[in-house]
Amino acid sequence: MKTREDVISMLESERGSQVAVRTTDAQGYNESHDVMEIDDVLDAIEEGGYEFLGCQPVTPDDIDIEEWAQDFEEEIRESLRESLADGELYVATFTSDERGQTDLLVWE
Repeated sequence: MKTREDVISMLESERGSQVAVRTTDAQGYNESHDVMEIDDVLDAIEEGGYEFLGCQPVTPDDIDIEEWAQDFEEEIRESLRESLADGELYVATFTSDERGQTDLLVWE
Protein backbone atom coordinates (compact mmCIF):
# COMPACT_ATOMS: atom_id res chain seq x y z
CA MET A 1 0.00 0.00 0.00
CA LYS A 2 1.23 3.48 -0.87
CA THR A 3 1.86 5.91 2.00
CA ARG A 4 1.22 9.65 2.06
CA GLU A 5 4.94 10.17 1.49
CA ASP A 6 4.85 7.83 -1.53
CA VAL A 7 2.00 9.84 -3.05
CA ILE A 8 3.74 13.17 -2.40
CA SER A 9 6.91 11.78 -3.99
CA MET A 10 4.97 10.52 -7.02
CA LEU A 11 3.38 13.96 -7.46
CA GLU A 12 6.62 15.86 -6.89
CA SER A 13 8.30 13.86 -9.65
CA GLU A 14 5.71 15.28 -12.05
CA ARG A 15 5.78 18.96 -10.98
CA GLY A 16 4.69 21.23 -13.82
CA SER A 17 2.18 18.64 -15.06
CA GLN A 18 -1.49 18.12 -14.38
CA VAL A 19 -3.42 15.46 -12.49
CA ALA A 20 -6.99 14.19 -12.75
CA VAL A 21 -8.98 15.00 -9.61
CA ARG A 22 -12.38 13.95 -8.26
CA THR A 23 -13.82 16.07 -5.48
CA THR A 24 -16.88 16.02 -3.27
CA ASP A 25 -17.99 18.57 -0.72
CA ALA A 26 -17.72 18.04 3.05
CA GLN A 27 -21.08 16.24 3.05
CA GLY A 28 -20.03 13.85 0.26
CA TYR A 29 -22.16 15.51 -2.43
CA ASN A 30 -21.49 17.65 -5.50
CA GLU A 31 -19.04 15.27 -7.16
CA SER A 32 -16.82 16.90 -9.76
CA HIS A 33 -14.04 15.67 -12.04
CA ASP A 34 -11.39 18.21 -12.93
CA VAL A 35 -7.79 18.63 -13.97
CA MET A 36 -5.46 20.47 -11.60
CA GLU A 37 -1.87 21.60 -11.76
CA ILE A 38 0.23 19.28 -9.61
CA ASP A 39 1.95 22.23 -7.95
CA ASP A 40 -1.46 23.53 -6.81
CA VAL A 41 -2.46 20.09 -5.54
CA LEU A 42 0.75 19.78 -3.51
CA ASP A 43 0.24 23.26 -2.04
CA ALA A 44 -3.36 22.42 -1.10
CA ILE A 45 -2.36 19.15 0.54
CA GLU A 46 0.40 20.78 2.56
CA GLU A 47 -1.45 23.95 3.52
CA GLY A 48 -5.08 22.85 3.53
CA GLY A 49 -5.07 20.49 6.47
CA TYR A 50 -5.89 17.42 4.38
CA GLU A 51 -5.77 14.03 6.04
CA PHE A 52 -4.47 11.13 3.93
CA LEU A 53 -6.97 8.26 3.80
CA GLY A 54 -5.07 5.88 1.55
CA CYS A 55 -3.90 5.06 -1.92
CA GLN A 56 -5.18 2.02 -3.77
CA PRO A 57 -4.40 0.55 -7.19
CA VAL A 58 -7.32 0.82 -9.61
CA THR A 59 -8.52 -1.24 -12.55
CA PRO A 60 -10.97 -0.49 -15.36
CA ASP A 61 -13.64 -2.06 -13.13
CA ASP A 62 -12.94 0.52 -10.40
CA ILE A 63 -13.04 3.80 -12.31
CA ASP A 64 -14.39 5.25 -15.54
CA ILE A 65 -11.21 6.61 -17.09
CA GLU A 66 -13.23 8.60 -19.64
CA GLU A 67 -14.91 10.50 -16.82
CA TRP A 68 -11.68 11.01 -14.90
CA ALA A 69 -9.71 12.11 -17.98
CA GLN A 70 -12.42 14.08 -19.77
CA ASP A 71 -10.53 17.40 -19.59
CA PHE A 72 -7.25 16.05 -20.98
CA GLU A 73 -6.15 16.06 -24.62
CA GLU A 74 -6.79 12.81 -26.50
CA GLU A 75 -3.14 11.68 -26.44
CA ILE A 76 -3.05 12.00 -22.65
CA ARG A 77 -6.38 10.17 -22.32
CA GLU A 78 -4.96 7.35 -24.44
CA SER A 79 -1.86 7.18 -22.25
CA LEU A 80 -4.05 7.03 -19.13
CA ARG A 81 -6.16 4.24 -20.67
CA GLU A 82 -3.00 2.24 -21.32
CA SER A 83 -1.62 2.91 -17.83
CA LEU A 84 -4.93 1.81 -16.31
CA ALA A 85 -4.94 -1.39 -18.37
CA ASP A 86 -1.33 -2.06 -17.32
CA GLY A 87 -2.15 -1.63 -13.61
CA GLU A 88 -0.05 1.50 -13.17
CA LEU A 89 -2.70 3.87 -11.81
CA TYR A 90 -3.72 4.53 -8.22
CA VAL A 91 -6.35 6.67 -6.53
CA ALA A 92 -4.98 8.61 -3.56
CA THR A 93 -7.65 9.95 -1.22
CA PHE A 94 -7.35 13.02 0.99
CA THR A 95 -10.06 14.59 3.13
CA SER A 96 -10.64 17.89 4.89
CA ASP A 97 -13.49 18.73 7.27
CA GLU A 98 -13.87 22.08 5.53
CA ARG A 99 -13.21 21.18 1.91
CA GLY A 100 -14.45 17.62 1.59
CA GLN A 101 -12.78 14.70 -0.13
CA THR A 102 -10.25 14.86 -2.94
CA ASP A 103 -9.25 11.80 -4.95
CA LEU A 104 -6.16 12.04 -7.15
CA LEU A 105 -5.41 9.74 -10.06
CA VAL A 106 -1.69 9.08 -9.68
CA TRP A 107 0.64 6.77 -11.58
CA GLU A 108 3.69 4.76 -10.75
